[in-house]
Amino acid sequence: MAAVDTREWNERSAASVWARVAAVILCLGLGCCAGNRLDESYAMRVDRGEYARARGYLYNRGVATKLSDKQYLLDRERLMMVTLADGLPEHAESLANRVYEVLRIQGLNADKTVPSVVFSDGVRIWKGEPFEQAMAYAYVAIQKGSIGDWGNMRAAAESSLFLLRDFGVNEAGERLSTLDIAKRAASEEESDGDGYIDHGYVASPTDFALGYMLHGIASHALGRAEEASDNFQQAVRLRPDLAATVDTIRSGRASTILIVDAGRGPSKVGYGPDEALARFEPRTRSDQRGMMVDGDAIGHRTIAQAADVNEMSRDHMWNNLEDVRTAKSTLGTALLLGGVVVAASVDDDNGTAQIVGLSAAALGALMKGTARADLRHLESLPQRTYIVPLELPESGASVRLMIDGLGQTEMVLAGLKPPAPDSGTRVQLRYVRLPTVAMPLTWMRSGEIRYGNDGWAGDVAGDELPYILGGRCVRVPTHESMARYHTRGSLLGLTLADLLEFYRLEGIVVDPGDELEQVGVHILEGGNSLACPQPGTAGYARLFGQEHPPYRAKSKQVAEFAASLRADPHVGSPSP
Repeated sequence: MAAVDTREWNERSAASVWARVAAVILCLGLGCCAGNRLDESYAMRVDRGEYARARGYLYNRGVATKLSDKQYLLDRERLMMVTLADGLPEHAESLANRVYEVLRIQGLNADKTVPSVVFSDGVRIWKGEPFEQAMAYAYVAIQKGSIGDWGNMRAAAESSLFLLRDFGVNEAGERLSTLDIAKRAASEEESDGDGYIDHGYVASPTDFALGYMLHGIASHALGRAEEASDNFQQAVRLRPDLAATVDTIRSGRASTILIVDAGRGPSKVGYGPDEALARFEPRTRSDQRGMMVDGDAIGHRTIAQAADVNEMSRDHMWNNLEDVRTAKSTLGTALLLGGVVVAASVDDDNGTAQIVGLSAAALGALMKGTARADLRHLESLPQRTYIVPLELPESGASVRLMIDGLGQTEMVLAGLKPPAPDSGTRVQLRYVRLPTVAMPLTWMRSGEIRYGNDGWAGDVAGDELPYILGGRCVRVPTHESMARYHTRGSLLGLTLADLLEFYRLEGIVVDPGDELEQVGVHILEGGNSLACPQPGTAGYARLFGQEHPPYRAKSKQVAEFAASLRADPHVGSPSP
Protein backbone atom coordinates (compact mmCIF):
# COMPACT_ATOMS: atom_id res chain seq x y z
CA MET A 1 0.00 0.00 0.00
CA ALA A 2 1.37 3.35 -0.94
CA ALA A 3 2.26 5.69 1.88
CA VAL A 4 -0.13 8.49 2.52
CA ASP A 5 1.08 11.91 3.57
CA THR A 6 -0.06 12.56 7.16
CA ARG A 7 -0.97 16.18 6.47
CA GLU A 8 -3.02 15.15 3.42
CA TRP A 9 -4.77 12.45 5.45
CA ASN A 10 -5.66 14.91 8.19
CA GLU A 11 -6.97 17.40 5.63
CA ARG A 12 -9.04 14.67 4.00
CA SER A 13 -10.37 13.56 7.38
CA ALA A 14 -11.24 17.09 8.39
CA ALA A 15 -12.94 17.67 5.06
CA SER A 16 -14.86 14.41 5.45
CA VAL A 17 -15.97 15.37 8.95
CA TRP A 18 -16.98 18.81 7.72
CA ALA A 19 -18.97 17.31 4.86
CA ARG A 20 -20.82 14.99 7.22
CA VAL A 21 -21.45 17.78 9.72
CA ALA A 22 -22.65 20.11 6.96
CA ALA A 23 -25.04 17.43 5.73
CA VAL A 24 -26.40 16.87 9.23
CA ILE A 25 -26.75 20.60 9.79
CA LEU A 26 -28.43 21.07 6.43
CA CYS A 27 -30.91 18.23 6.92
CA LEU A 28 -31.76 19.10 10.50
CA GLY A 29 -31.83 22.79 9.70
CA LEU A 30 -34.32 22.27 6.90
CA GLY A 31 -36.44 20.02 9.06
CA CYS A 32 -36.50 22.49 11.93
CA CYS A 33 -37.26 25.37 9.62
CA ALA A 34 -40.28 23.52 8.31
CA GLY A 35 -41.40 22.69 11.82
CA ASN A 36 -41.12 26.29 12.97
CA ARG A 37 -42.59 27.85 9.85
CA LEU A 38 -45.48 30.06 10.86
CA ASP A 39 -48.77 30.01 9.05
CA GLU A 40 -49.48 33.71 8.51
CA SER A 41 -52.37 33.30 6.10
CA TYR A 42 -54.72 34.88 8.59
CA ALA A 43 -52.31 37.77 9.20
CA MET A 44 -52.24 38.50 5.46
CA ARG A 45 -56.03 38.76 5.52
CA VAL A 46 -55.75 41.15 8.46
CA ASP A 47 -53.33 43.28 6.44
CA ARG A 48 -55.96 43.62 3.72
CA GLY A 49 -58.73 44.44 6.19
CA GLU A 50 -60.49 41.14 5.50
CA TYR A 51 -61.22 40.55 9.16
CA ALA A 52 -64.24 38.26 8.67
CA ARG A 53 -62.28 36.06 6.26
CA ALA A 54 -59.35 35.99 8.68
CA ARG A 55 -61.72 34.84 11.41
CA GLY A 56 -63.27 32.23 9.13
CA TYR A 57 -59.83 30.98 8.15
CA LEU A 58 -58.89 30.45 11.80
CA TYR A 59 -62.08 28.54 12.55
CA ASN A 60 -61.77 26.42 9.41
CA ARG A 61 -58.15 25.58 10.20
CA GLY A 62 -59.18 24.40 13.65
CA VAL A 63 -58.98 25.97 17.09
CA ALA A 64 -57.10 24.25 19.90
CA THR A 65 -59.46 22.84 22.53
CA LYS A 66 -57.00 21.76 25.23
CA LEU A 67 -55.39 24.24 27.58
CA SER A 68 -52.14 22.27 27.36
CA ASP A 69 -51.91 22.96 23.61
CA LYS A 70 -49.49 25.83 22.94
CA GLN A 71 -51.92 27.14 20.34
CA TYR A 72 -54.76 27.40 22.88
CA LEU A 73 -54.14 30.97 24.00
CA LEU A 74 -52.72 32.07 20.65
CA ASP A 75 -55.83 30.92 18.81
CA ARG A 76 -58.12 32.83 21.15
CA GLU A 77 -56.01 35.98 21.07
CA ARG A 78 -56.00 35.93 17.26
CA LEU A 79 -59.75 35.39 17.10
CA MET A 80 -60.37 38.10 19.70
CA MET A 81 -58.28 40.58 17.73
CA VAL A 82 -59.88 39.98 14.33
CA THR A 83 -63.38 39.98 15.83
CA LEU A 84 -62.65 43.33 17.45
CA ALA A 85 -61.17 44.62 14.20
CA ASP A 86 -64.39 43.57 12.47
CA GLY A 87 -66.30 45.89 14.81
CA LEU A 88 -68.02 43.09 16.77
CA PRO A 89 -66.97 43.46 20.42
CA GLU A 90 -70.10 41.69 21.75
CA HIS A 91 -69.13 38.63 19.74
CA ALA A 92 -65.57 38.81 21.12
CA GLU A 93 -66.84 38.69 24.71
CA SER A 94 -66.35 34.98 25.40
CA LEU A 95 -62.94 35.05 23.68
CA ALA A 96 -61.80 38.03 25.74
CA ASN A 97 -63.00 36.41 28.96
CA ARG A 98 -61.08 33.21 28.25
CA VAL A 99 -57.92 35.09 27.25
CA TYR A 100 -58.09 37.02 30.52
CA GLU A 101 -58.65 33.85 32.56
CA VAL A 102 -55.69 32.05 31.00
CA LEU A 103 -53.36 35.03 31.32
CA ARG A 104 -54.27 35.23 35.01
CA ILE A 105 -53.44 31.57 35.73
CA GLN A 106 -50.47 31.77 38.11
CA GLY A 107 -49.75 34.89 36.14
CA LEU A 108 -47.42 36.68 38.56
CA ASN A 109 -44.22 35.67 40.30
CA ALA A 110 -43.51 36.79 43.85
CA ASP A 111 -42.00 40.01 42.46
CA LYS A 112 -45.05 40.60 40.23
CA THR A 113 -43.22 39.94 36.98
CA VAL A 114 -44.80 37.50 34.51
CA PRO A 115 -43.61 34.11 33.25
CA SER A 116 -44.15 32.90 29.70
CA VAL A 117 -44.84 29.33 30.80
CA VAL A 118 -46.75 28.35 33.92
CA PHE A 119 -48.10 25.12 35.36
CA SER A 120 -51.73 24.60 36.33
CA ASP A 121 -52.83 21.19 37.58
CA GLY A 122 -49.70 19.75 36.02
CA VAL A 123 -50.39 21.34 32.63
CA ARG A 124 -47.68 23.49 31.05
CA ILE A 125 -49.40 26.59 29.65
CA TRP A 126 -47.76 28.85 27.06
CA LYS A 127 -48.62 32.54 27.53
CA GLY A 128 -46.24 34.43 25.23
CA GLU A 129 -43.63 37.12 25.79
CA PRO A 130 -44.38 39.85 28.34
CA PHE A 131 -45.09 42.42 25.63
CA GLU A 132 -47.52 40.01 23.98
CA GLN A 133 -49.22 39.46 27.34
CA ALA A 134 -49.48 43.20 27.97
CA MET A 135 -50.98 43.76 24.52
CA ALA A 136 -53.42 40.87 25.02
CA TYR A 137 -54.59 42.44 28.30
CA ALA A 138 -54.96 45.72 26.39
CA TYR A 139 -57.25 44.09 23.81
CA VAL A 140 -59.34 42.56 26.57
CA ALA A 141 -59.63 46.07 28.04
CA ILE A 142 -60.59 47.49 24.63
CA GLN A 143 -63.24 44.80 24.18
CA LYS A 144 -64.74 45.63 27.57
CA GLY A 145 -64.66 49.37 26.90
CA SER A 146 -66.27 48.91 23.49
CA ILE A 147 -69.37 47.43 25.14
CA GLY A 148 -69.36 49.97 27.99
CA ASP A 149 -68.13 47.53 30.65
CA TRP A 150 -65.84 50.08 32.27
CA GLY A 151 -65.22 48.15 35.48
CA ASN A 152 -63.80 45.13 33.69
CA MET A 153 -61.93 47.40 31.28
CA ARG A 154 -60.24 48.96 34.28
CA ALA A 155 -59.34 45.52 35.70
CA ALA A 156 -57.87 44.27 32.41
CA ALA A 157 -55.87 47.48 31.89
CA GLU A 158 -54.50 47.25 35.43
CA SER A 159 -53.42 43.66 34.75
CA SER A 160 -51.29 44.89 31.84
CA LEU A 161 -49.16 47.00 34.20
CA PHE A 162 -47.07 44.20 35.72
CA LEU A 163 -43.39 44.64 36.68
CA LEU A 164 -40.63 43.85 34.17
CA ARG A 165 -37.28 42.10 34.56
CA ASP A 166 -34.40 44.51 33.97
CA PHE A 167 -30.99 42.86 33.43
CA GLY A 168 -29.33 46.23 32.91
CA VAL A 169 -26.73 47.35 30.37
CA ASN A 170 -23.29 46.31 29.17
CA GLU A 171 -19.98 48.11 29.69
CA ALA A 172 -20.82 50.51 26.85
CA GLY A 173 -24.09 51.49 28.48
CA GLU A 174 -26.18 49.63 25.89
CA ARG A 175 -29.19 47.52 26.80
CA LEU A 176 -28.23 43.84 27.04
CA SER A 177 -29.44 41.67 24.18
CA THR A 178 -30.85 38.20 24.76
CA LEU A 179 -27.59 36.75 23.41
CA ASP A 180 -25.63 38.79 26.00
CA ILE A 181 -27.92 37.51 28.73
CA ALA A 182 -27.61 33.92 27.45
CA LYS A 183 -23.80 34.09 27.63
CA ARG A 184 -23.89 35.58 31.10
CA ALA A 185 -26.34 32.91 32.19
CA ALA A 186 -24.01 30.23 30.84
CA SER A 187 -20.82 31.70 32.35
CA GLU A 188 -22.38 32.48 35.75
CA GLU A 189 -24.28 29.20 36.00
CA GLU A 190 -25.21 28.28 39.57
CA SER A 191 -26.12 24.95 41.14
CA ASP A 192 -29.78 25.23 40.12
CA GLY A 193 -28.78 25.88 36.52
CA ASP A 194 -30.83 29.04 36.06
CA GLY A 195 -29.65 31.27 38.86
CA TYR A 196 -28.77 34.27 36.72
CA ILE A 197 -32.00 34.14 34.73
CA ASP A 198 -34.07 33.75 37.89
CA HIS A 199 -32.26 36.24 40.11
CA GLY A 200 -29.93 38.41 38.03
CA TYR A 201 -32.46 41.12 37.32
CA VAL A 202 -34.17 44.00 39.07
CA ALA A 203 -37.98 44.09 39.07
CA SER A 204 -38.71 47.36 37.31
CA PRO A 205 -41.97 49.33 36.89
CA THR A 206 -43.54 48.93 33.47
CA ASP A 207 -43.16 51.54 30.72
CA PHE A 208 -46.43 50.46 29.05
CA ALA A 209 -48.00 53.87 28.40
CA LEU A 210 -50.94 52.32 26.51
CA GLY A 211 -51.90 50.34 29.60
CA TYR A 212 -51.89 53.49 31.74
CA MET A 213 -53.98 55.32 29.13
CA LEU A 214 -56.59 52.54 29.00
CA HIS A 215 -56.70 52.41 32.79
CA GLY A 216 -57.16 56.18 32.85
CA ILE A 217 -59.97 56.08 30.27
CA ALA A 218 -61.86 53.40 32.20
CA SER A 219 -61.42 55.29 35.48
CA HIS A 220 -62.58 58.50 33.78
CA ALA A 221 -65.70 56.76 32.47
CA LEU A 222 -66.41 55.43 35.97
CA GLY A 223 -66.12 58.91 37.47
CA ARG A 224 -62.94 58.01 39.41
CA ALA A 225 -61.24 61.31 38.65
CA GLU A 226 -58.25 60.97 40.97
CA GLU A 227 -57.42 57.48 39.79
CA ALA A 228 -57.80 58.57 36.17
CA SER A 229 -55.47 61.51 36.78
CA ASP A 230 -52.79 59.27 38.34
CA ASN A 231 -52.79 56.90 35.38
CA PHE A 232 -52.83 59.66 32.81
CA GLN A 233 -49.87 61.30 34.56
CA GLN A 234 -47.90 58.06 34.36
CA ALA A 235 -48.67 57.78 30.64
CA VAL A 236 -47.53 61.35 29.98
CA ARG A 237 -44.38 60.80 32.02
CA LEU A 238 -43.51 57.90 29.72
CA ARG A 239 -44.71 59.60 26.51
CA PRO A 240 -44.87 63.40 26.92
CA ASP A 241 -46.49 63.79 23.48
CA LEU A 242 -49.67 62.28 24.94
CA ALA A 243 -50.31 65.39 27.06
CA ALA A 244 -52.71 66.98 24.55
CA THR A 245 -54.68 63.73 24.21
CA VAL A 246 -54.96 63.42 27.98
CA ASP A 247 -56.10 67.04 28.34
CA THR A 248 -58.93 66.49 25.86
CA ILE A 249 -60.14 63.36 27.66
CA ARG A 250 -59.92 64.85 31.14
CA SER A 251 -61.79 67.98 30.04
CA GLY A 252 -64.90 65.87 29.49
CA ARG A 253 -65.33 67.25 25.95
CA ALA A 254 -64.57 63.94 24.24
CA SER A 255 -67.70 61.84 23.80
CA THR A 256 -65.96 59.17 21.71
CA ILE A 257 -62.49 57.68 22.00
CA LEU A 258 -60.97 55.71 19.14
CA ILE A 259 -58.22 53.17 19.72
CA VAL A 260 -56.48 53.01 16.33
CA ASP A 261 -53.97 50.31 15.36
CA ALA A 262 -51.72 50.51 12.31
CA GLY A 263 -48.87 48.62 10.68
CA ARG A 264 -47.54 45.08 10.97
CA GLY A 265 -46.17 44.01 14.31
CA PRO A 266 -42.67 42.50 14.58
CA SER A 267 -41.87 38.96 13.46
CA LYS A 268 -40.15 36.43 15.72
CA VAL A 269 -37.00 34.88 14.21
CA GLY A 270 -34.28 32.56 15.45
CA TYR A 271 -30.61 33.51 15.82
CA GLY A 272 -27.43 32.62 17.70
CA PRO A 273 -25.99 29.12 18.16
CA ASP A 274 -28.25 26.68 16.32
CA GLU A 275 -30.89 29.43 16.23
CA ALA A 276 -31.63 28.53 19.82
CA LEU A 277 -32.36 32.16 20.70
CA ALA A 278 -35.16 34.35 19.42
CA ARG A 279 -35.61 38.02 18.68
CA PHE A 280 -38.27 40.17 17.08
CA GLU A 281 -37.54 41.97 13.83
CA PRO A 282 -39.66 44.90 12.58
CA ARG A 283 -41.97 44.42 9.62
CA THR A 284 -43.26 47.99 9.66
CA ARG A 285 -40.59 50.57 10.45
CA SER A 286 -40.96 52.63 13.60
CA ASP A 287 -41.13 56.42 13.33
CA GLN A 288 -42.70 59.33 15.16
CA ARG A 289 -45.45 60.09 12.64
CA GLY A 290 -48.65 61.26 14.23
CA MET A 291 -52.24 60.41 13.34
CA MET A 292 -53.96 63.22 11.43
CA VAL A 293 -57.62 63.51 12.38
CA ASP A 294 -60.20 65.74 10.70
CA GLY A 295 -63.78 65.76 9.52
CA ASP A 296 -67.11 67.54 9.66
CA ALA A 297 -67.48 69.66 12.80
CA ILE A 298 -64.45 68.14 14.58
CA GLY A 299 -61.62 70.31 13.24
CA HIS A 300 -58.10 69.11 12.50
CA ARG A 301 -55.56 67.66 14.92
CA THR A 302 -52.50 65.44 14.99
CA ILE A 303 -52.40 62.68 17.63
CA ALA A 304 -49.21 61.19 19.07
CA GLN A 305 -48.54 57.46 19.33
CA ALA A 306 -49.43 55.67 22.55
CA ALA A 307 -47.47 52.48 21.84
CA ASP A 308 -44.73 51.18 19.54
CA VAL A 309 -44.70 47.38 19.60
CA ASN A 310 -41.32 47.29 17.82
CA GLU A 311 -39.78 49.18 20.73
CA MET A 312 -41.31 46.82 23.25
CA SER A 313 -40.19 43.67 21.44
CA ARG A 314 -36.56 44.88 21.17
CA ASP A 315 -36.13 45.51 24.87
CA HIS A 316 -35.08 42.46 26.89
CA MET A 317 -37.39 43.64 29.71
CA TRP A 318 -40.34 42.74 27.47
CA ASN A 319 -38.98 39.26 26.66
CA ASN A 320 -39.22 36.26 28.95
CA LEU A 321 -35.89 34.63 28.01
CA GLU A 322 -37.55 31.22 27.97
CA ASP A 323 -35.46 30.44 24.89
CA VAL A 324 -32.30 31.37 26.83
CA ARG A 325 -33.24 28.94 29.59
CA THR A 326 -33.95 26.17 27.06
CA ALA A 327 -30.80 26.84 25.02
CA LYS A 328 -28.59 26.77 28.09
CA SER A 329 -29.97 23.49 29.35
CA THR A 330 -30.07 21.84 25.91
CA LEU A 331 -26.91 23.07 24.22
CA GLY A 332 -24.86 23.34 27.36
CA THR A 333 -22.47 26.04 28.51
CA ALA A 334 -19.61 25.10 26.17
CA LEU A 335 -21.68 25.17 23.01
CA LEU A 336 -23.58 28.27 24.00
CA LEU A 337 -20.33 30.13 24.68
CA GLY A 338 -18.88 29.23 21.28
CA GLY A 339 -18.56 25.55 20.37
CA VAL A 340 -19.03 26.40 16.71
CA VAL A 341 -16.62 29.32 17.00
CA VAL A 342 -13.80 26.88 17.76
CA ALA A 343 -14.21 25.25 14.36
CA ALA A 344 -14.16 28.58 12.61
CA SER A 345 -11.17 30.07 14.41
CA VAL A 346 -8.66 27.26 15.03
CA ASP A 347 -6.32 26.10 12.27
CA ASP A 348 -3.36 23.96 13.35
CA ASP A 349 -1.07 21.77 11.32
CA ASN A 350 -2.74 18.43 11.97
CA GLY A 351 -6.37 19.60 11.99
CA THR A 352 -7.15 17.92 15.31
CA ALA A 353 -8.60 21.00 16.98
CA GLN A 354 -10.64 21.70 13.88
CA ILE A 355 -12.13 18.20 13.98
CA VAL A 356 -12.94 18.60 17.68
CA GLY A 357 -14.61 21.90 16.97
CA LEU A 358 -16.58 20.44 14.11
CA SER A 359 -17.64 17.53 16.29
CA ALA A 360 -18.96 20.03 18.79
CA ALA A 361 -20.83 21.71 15.97
CA ALA A 362 -22.21 18.34 14.88
CA LEU A 363 -23.39 17.67 18.41
CA GLY A 364 -25.06 21.04 18.41
CA ALA A 365 -26.73 20.24 15.10
CA LEU A 366 -28.04 16.95 16.45
CA MET A 367 -29.61 18.87 19.30
CA LYS A 368 -31.31 21.41 17.07
CA GLY A 369 -34.70 19.77 17.38
CA THR A 370 -34.91 20.67 21.07
CA ALA A 371 -32.66 23.73 21.14
CA ARG A 372 -34.31 25.76 18.40
CA ALA A 373 -36.43 28.58 19.78
CA ASP A 374 -40.20 28.36 19.58
CA LEU A 375 -41.05 31.01 16.99
CA ARG A 376 -44.81 31.06 17.48
CA HIS A 377 -46.09 34.52 18.31
CA LEU A 378 -49.07 36.83 17.90
CA GLU A 379 -48.46 37.77 14.26
CA SER A 380 -51.46 40.07 13.98
CA LEU A 381 -50.20 42.60 16.52
CA PRO A 382 -49.92 46.12 15.09
CA GLN A 383 -46.73 48.12 14.94
CA ARG A 384 -48.26 51.18 16.64
CA THR A 385 -51.37 52.35 18.48
CA TYR A 386 -53.01 55.78 18.73
CA ILE A 387 -55.68 57.03 21.11
CA VAL A 388 -57.97 59.56 19.41
CA PRO A 389 -60.48 61.55 21.52
CA LEU A 390 -63.34 63.05 19.50
CA GLU A 391 -65.83 65.80 20.27
CA LEU A 392 -68.74 64.69 18.09
CA PRO A 393 -71.83 66.83 17.45
CA GLU A 394 -75.20 65.25 18.30
CA SER A 395 -75.98 64.83 14.62
CA GLY A 396 -72.81 62.78 14.15
CA ALA A 397 -69.86 63.31 11.85
CA SER A 398 -67.61 61.67 9.32
CA VAL A 399 -64.12 61.24 10.72
CA ARG A 400 -61.03 61.01 8.53
CA LEU A 401 -57.92 59.26 9.86
CA MET A 402 -54.49 59.11 8.24
CA ILE A 403 -50.94 58.65 9.49
CA ASP A 404 -49.06 61.81 8.59
CA GLY A 405 -47.62 61.52 5.08
CA LEU A 406 -48.90 57.96 4.47
CA GLY A 407 -51.87 58.25 2.11
CA GLN A 408 -52.35 54.48 2.00
CA THR A 409 -53.51 54.59 5.63
CA GLU A 410 -56.38 57.00 4.99
CA MET A 411 -59.74 55.84 6.34
CA VAL A 412 -63.06 57.69 6.59
CA LEU A 413 -65.48 56.57 9.30
CA ALA A 414 -69.12 57.32 8.52
CA GLY A 415 -72.18 57.16 10.75
CA LEU A 416 -70.29 57.91 13.95
CA LYS A 417 -72.49 59.56 16.60
CA PRO A 418 -71.95 60.34 20.29
CA PRO A 419 -73.65 58.21 22.97
CA ALA A 420 -77.41 58.72 23.16
CA PRO A 421 -78.50 61.05 25.99
CA ASP A 422 -80.41 58.20 27.64
CA SER A 423 -77.54 55.69 27.35
CA GLY A 424 -76.26 56.41 30.85
CA THR A 425 -72.68 56.98 29.69
CA ARG A 426 -70.83 60.14 28.77
CA VAL A 427 -68.17 58.47 26.66
CA GLN A 428 -67.93 55.54 24.24
CA LEU A 429 -64.97 53.55 22.96
CA ARG A 430 -64.40 52.28 19.42
CA TYR A 431 -61.57 50.14 18.05
CA VAL A 432 -60.22 50.77 14.53
CA ARG A 433 -57.66 48.60 12.76
CA LEU A 434 -56.17 50.26 9.67
CA PRO A 435 -55.29 47.82 6.85
CA THR A 436 -51.62 47.59 5.87
CA VAL A 437 -51.76 48.06 2.10
CA ALA A 438 -49.73 49.78 -0.61
CA MET A 439 -52.78 51.70 -1.88
CA PRO A 440 -55.93 52.57 0.08
CA LEU A 441 -58.85 50.23 -0.55
CA THR A 442 -62.07 51.64 -2.02
CA TRP A 443 -64.07 51.23 1.17
CA MET A 444 -61.40 52.90 3.29
CA ARG A 445 -62.01 56.28 1.62
CA SER A 446 -65.69 55.86 0.80
CA GLY A 447 -67.19 57.67 3.79
CA GLU A 448 -70.61 56.46 2.64
CA ILE A 449 -73.31 54.14 3.98
CA ARG A 450 -74.63 52.18 1.02
CA TYR A 451 -76.72 49.55 2.82
CA GLY A 452 -79.39 50.00 5.46
CA ASN A 453 -78.17 48.44 8.72
CA ASP A 454 -78.93 48.26 12.43
CA GLY A 455 -76.22 50.80 13.23
CA TRP A 456 -77.80 53.54 11.11
CA ALA A 457 -81.29 54.97 11.65
CA GLY A 458 -81.31 57.00 8.45
CA ASP A 459 -82.61 55.94 5.06
CA VAL A 460 -80.38 54.53 2.33
CA ALA A 461 -81.41 54.42 -1.32
CA GLY A 462 -82.82 50.96 -2.02
CA ASP A 463 -83.23 49.86 1.58
CA GLU A 464 -87.00 49.60 1.30
CA LEU A 465 -86.40 45.92 0.53
CA PRO A 466 -84.26 43.31 2.30
CA TYR A 467 -80.98 42.44 0.60
CA ILE A 468 -82.08 38.81 0.18
CA LEU A 469 -85.07 40.04 -1.87
CA GLY A 470 -83.10 42.35 -4.14
CA GLY A 471 -82.92 45.44 -1.92
CA ARG A 472 -80.17 47.11 0.10
CA CYS A 473 -81.31 46.51 3.67
CA VAL A 474 -79.45 44.07 5.92
CA ARG A 475 -81.24 44.90 9.16
CA VAL A 476 -82.26 42.01 11.39
CA PRO A 477 -85.92 41.16 10.61
CA THR A 478 -87.98 42.57 13.50
CA HIS A 479 -91.34 44.25 13.93
CA GLU A 480 -89.49 47.60 13.61
CA SER A 481 -87.74 46.73 10.36
CA MET A 482 -90.96 45.22 8.98
CA ALA A 483 -92.84 48.43 9.79
CA ARG A 484 -90.09 50.34 7.98
CA TYR A 485 -90.66 48.30 4.80
CA HIS A 486 -94.44 48.77 5.05
CA THR A 487 -94.14 52.51 5.62
CA ARG A 488 -92.17 52.77 2.40
CA GLY A 489 -94.77 50.78 0.48
CA SER A 490 -92.93 47.45 0.29
CA LEU A 491 -93.88 43.91 1.34
CA LEU A 492 -97.34 45.08 2.33
CA GLY A 493 -98.79 41.59 2.13
CA LEU A 494 -95.97 39.97 4.13
CA THR A 495 -95.94 39.43 7.87
CA LEU A 496 -92.83 39.24 10.00
CA ALA A 497 -93.37 35.48 10.21
CA ASP A 498 -93.32 35.27 6.41
CA LEU A 499 -90.06 37.19 6.22
CA LEU A 500 -88.46 35.14 8.99
CA GLU A 501 -89.37 32.00 7.05
CA PHE A 502 -87.51 33.37 4.02
CA TYR A 503 -84.42 33.90 6.16
CA ARG A 504 -84.77 30.39 7.59
CA LEU A 505 -84.96 28.89 4.10
CA GLU A 506 -81.73 30.71 3.23
CA GLY A 507 -79.96 29.46 6.35
CA ILE A 508 -79.37 32.98 7.66
CA VAL A 509 -78.94 33.55 11.38
CA VAL A 510 -81.49 36.14 12.49
CA ASP A 511 -80.81 36.22 16.24
CA PRO A 512 -77.44 37.87 17.04
CA GLY A 513 -77.47 36.04 20.36
CA ASP A 514 -77.00 32.76 18.49
CA GLU A 515 -73.58 33.94 17.30
CA LEU A 516 -72.05 35.16 20.52
CA GLU A 517 -69.76 32.12 20.75
CA GLN A 518 -68.78 32.10 17.08
CA VAL A 519 -69.90 34.77 14.63
CA GLY A 520 -70.07 33.95 10.94
CA VAL A 521 -69.36 35.92 7.76
CA HIS A 522 -71.88 38.62 6.90
CA ILE A 523 -74.39 37.97 4.09
CA LEU A 524 -72.95 40.93 2.14
CA GLU A 525 -69.70 38.94 1.90
CA GLY A 526 -71.33 35.64 1.04
CA GLY A 527 -71.96 34.35 4.55
CA ASN A 528 -75.05 33.73 6.66
CA SER A 529 -74.71 36.37 9.38
CA LEU A 530 -76.59 39.63 9.97
CA ALA A 531 -74.30 40.71 12.82
CA CYS A 532 -73.85 44.48 12.48
CA PRO A 533 -70.43 46.01 13.28
CA GLN A 534 -70.33 49.11 15.46
CA PRO A 535 -70.35 52.40 13.54
CA GLY A 536 -66.92 53.97 13.70
CA THR A 537 -65.04 50.71 13.10
CA ALA A 538 -63.20 49.35 10.08
CA GLY A 539 -65.62 46.43 9.89
CA TYR A 540 -68.55 48.83 9.54
CA ALA A 541 -66.78 50.82 6.82
CA ARG A 542 -65.84 47.69 4.88
CA LEU A 543 -69.33 46.15 4.94
CA PHE A 544 -71.46 49.20 4.27
CA GLY A 545 -69.10 51.60 2.50
CA GLN A 546 -68.68 49.68 -0.74
CA GLU A 547 -70.76 47.79 -3.31
CA HIS A 548 -71.35 44.06 -2.96
CA PRO A 549 -72.72 41.60 -5.53
CA PRO A 550 -76.49 41.09 -5.50
CA TYR A 551 -77.72 38.32 -3.26
CA ARG A 552 -78.10 34.88 -4.87
CA ALA A 553 -80.97 32.95 -3.35
CA LYS A 554 -80.40 29.36 -2.31
CA SER A 555 -84.01 28.31 -1.99
CA LYS A 556 -86.60 28.11 -4.76
CA GLN A 557 -89.19 30.06 -2.73
CA VAL A 558 -86.93 33.07 -2.09
CA ALA A 559 -85.62 33.07 -5.66
CA GLU A 560 -89.16 33.09 -7.09
CA PHE A 561 -90.44 35.79 -4.74
CA ALA A 562 -87.42 38.01 -5.43
CA ALA A 563 -88.04 37.56 -9.17
CA SER A 564 -91.68 38.58 -8.76
CA LEU A 565 -90.58 41.71 -6.93
CA ARG A 566 -88.26 42.63 -9.76
CA ALA A 567 -91.18 42.28 -12.19
CA ASP A 568 -93.59 44.19 -9.97
CA PRO A 569 -92.15 45.99 -6.90
CA HIS A 570 -95.64 46.21 -5.40
CA VAL A 571 -96.09 42.45 -5.13
CA GLY A 572 -96.69 41.86 -1.47
CA SER A 573 -97.51 38.23 -0.77
CA PRO A 574 -95.35 35.14 -1.11
CA SER A 575 -96.49 32.35 -3.39
CA PRO A 576 -98.59 29.71 -1.63
